[in-house]
Amino acid sequence: SCGLRPNGLVECWGKNNFGQSTPPSGQFKQISVGYNQHACGILVEGDVECWGSNSRGQSNRQDGPFIQVSTGMKSTCAIWTNRTVECWGRSKQPIPGTLQRNSMNDAMRDLSSWTGQEEYDQISLGIEHACAIDLGSQINC
Repeated sequence: SCGLRPNGLVECWGKNNFGQSTPPSGQFKQISVGYNQHACGILVEGDVECWGSNSRGQSNRQDGPFIQVSTGMKSTCAIWTNRTVECWGRSKQPIPGTLQRNSMNDAMRDLSSWTGQEEYDQISLGIEHACAIDLGSQINC
């Protein structure tokens, strides 16, 4: 588990077998803790910094500017300032509804093609799924 202090510093506790409870230094404006192995946060300048397991590339640093980040089991997605979504890492199993692909970017492309939306206000990843709220306040999963 991790928490964000009012001064922007991250404090984590609990299991640390992958370094998931050892956040990097820096000031963050938002954080997300994945399914027990990695966490990511948006630094005040907008870059995404992650820590913990990187077995599928889910903890690779991404230069921003991003406004929101969400971590899943072995995937991470973030919303750019232009409201489009970028994902990295991979899920362990194919994601239902994504034509048996297991890239979260493929899942978001499929979601966009089904809904006609490409811009989002918020995204949330689970173990094997993603949901996003589009600019019209509709929930898409």
